[in-house]
Amino acid sequence: MEKKEIYIVLTKTRTNLSKMIRFFTQKPYNHISLALDASLYRLYSFGRRRPTNPFITGFIREDIERGFYHYYNDTTCIVYRLKVTPEQYQRLEQFLTPFLRDPLKYRFNFIGLVTCGLHIPFARKNRYFCSQFVSEALSNSGILRLGRDFRLVQPADFLGLENAVEVYRGKITEYATKRPEKIYTAPLYAETT
Repeated sequence: MEKKEIYIVLTKTRTNLSKMIRFFTQKPYNHISLALDASLYRLYSFGRRRPTNPFITGFIREDIERGFYHYYNDTTCIVYRLKVTPEQYQRLEQFLTPFLRDPLKYRFNFIGLVTCGLHIPFARKNRYFCSQFVSEALSNSGILRLGRDFRLVQPADFLGLENAVEVYRGKITEYATKRPEKIYTAPLYAETT
C-alpha cells in the first residue's frame, strides 16, 4: 500500500505573545501548523487572521510567502514529515472539511491557551489554540495520539516524534525558496483582510 505524507511545522517568532509563551513554557517553539503537502501550500492552524493584529484570530490557512510570515520573516521553524496511510489522509481531510467550509465559525481559544499552561483542560465550542487543533486532527484521523487531553498539548510535545522525519530546520522564508513546486491548485481559504 502506497503511503501518503503530511507535515508538522513548529515555529518560533519574535512577537510579544510568542515571547510571553516561551517565557512561561521554557520551550523554544510555541506555534504548530499542519500541512497536507510538502510545499506547505495547504498549511493550517489557529492564529492571527490579520498579521499585525494578535486579537483577530481563528482558523487560518497560513501562507509562508505572504501574510504573517511576510511580516515576521525572521521566524524559524522545524518541518517534520509523517508517512500516513491513504485512509488516515482521507480521514484528516474529512476532519478539516468543516473548518475549510466555514472558517469564520472557528475562533481562537485564548482562555484554553492560558489554562493549558496551568495544566487545566478548558474547552469552548468551536474554539481552539494551535496545538489543541493539530493534536485533535491527528488523533481523530488515527495518525498520532500523544496520550493526553488535546487541551493540554503544547507545540513542544511534537519535538522528536518517533515516526516523524525532520526535513528542514531554519527560517521559514528560506523554506519557501527551496520548497517543491506548487502542487495544489484548487482555491484555498485565505486570511481575512
